Amino acid sequence: MNRNRWKKRGQAIVMVTVALFAMCGLLGLAVDFGWSFFVKKAAQSAADAAALAAATAAMNTVGPTGTFMCDGNVPCSLTQCTGTLPGAFDVGCKYAAQNGFTSGGKNGKQEVTIVAGTTAPPPTAPGVLSVYYWVTVRVTEQIPQLFSAVLGN
Repeated sequence: MNRNRWKKRGQAIVMVTVALFAMCGLLGLAVDFGWSFFVKKAAQSAADAAALAAATAAMNTVGPTGTFMCDGNVPCSLTQCTGTLPGAFDVGCKYAAQNGFTSGGKNGKQEVTIVAGTTAPPPTAPGVLSVYYWVTVRVTEQIPQLFSAVLGN
C-alpha cells in the first residue's frame, strides 16, 4: 500500500506547469488584443481631429460664401504628412501630430495620409450625395505582435 502512494507523487507539479503555460499564453493574448484596441482608438481619434481641422481650415480659407476650388490653399490631392504642405493639409497634419501620429513616427511604424476633394459623392461617406468639400485622413501604426504572432495573427 505504501508503494502505490509513492507512484502517484509529482502529478500535481506537472498539471500546474501545464496550466501555467496556458494561463501565460492567454494573458499574452489579452495584452496583445488590449494594446491593439488602444492603438486603434488612438488612431481613430487622431484621424477624426485631423480631418475636422483640415476641413475647418479649408472653410476658413474660402469663407462663408466662397466656392471651394482645388488650389494651394484648399488642396485636393493625396499627400503624406511630410515636409511643407499647403494650407488645410498642414493644419490636419499638425492635429494628427498633436494626437501622437506622424508620418514616419515611432521608427517608421506610423503613417498619416490626407485626401481631399470637391467631387460628389465623397468616396468614404456612402449615402452622402451632395458635398462642397470633403477630407479623409488615414492614420496607421504597425504594432508588435508578441503572443498572438504564435497563433498566426
